[in-house]
Amino acid sequence: MHKYLFLDIDGVLNHDDWFESPEFQKCKSNWKISMFDPVCVQRVNTILQQTGAQLVVSSSWRDMTDLPEIFEQVGLPKAFWVTPHADVIFNLDPYDFYSDDTRYWRGNEIKYWLDRKDPNANYVILDDDCDMLDSQKHHFIQTCNDKLAYPKLYEYNKGSGLTEKCMNDAIQLLNN
Repeated sequence: MHKYLFLDIDGVLNHDDWFESPEFQKCKSNWKISMFDPVCVQRVNTILQQTGAQLVVSSSWRDMTDLPEIFEQVGLPKAFWVTPHADVIFNLDPYDFYSDDTRYWRGNEIKYWLDRKDPNANYVILDDDCDMLDSQKHHFIQTCNDKLAYPKLYEYNKGSGLTEKCMNDAIQLLNN
């Protein structure tokens, strides 16, 4: 059985604790690179190494033509899959983007990708937003992007971004 790690970037690989750190201050002149907390990057690599999962970028960053080069510079795999956009799946008008009918965008994008690529795969979704489908609940690990806005999630995850707890949970889900 194939394994996939669906990765959001904002709120997973960058987060409020990172933005408050001295390390971020040192590298913030290169905004693309500074958006990646090296500790979170290493945790993604640990998940991939310990599970054999393939990386699928579900973040809005997936449209960046230089994303493979950015990933290579920060230490992430240069080769990865990307999910389609909800407007491609549902043929949405741009004015519909924020309607109640699209509140499960990311989950639908992931479902659409899995249905076409590997419907029986094991997968984990790492995202700070909770726009997933009910059927994805047991594959979803919500990261905390803002400790002030989400103090209970921050406490549960033992920090913000891709914490060690979130990493271990992802490894366990993918290896079961």
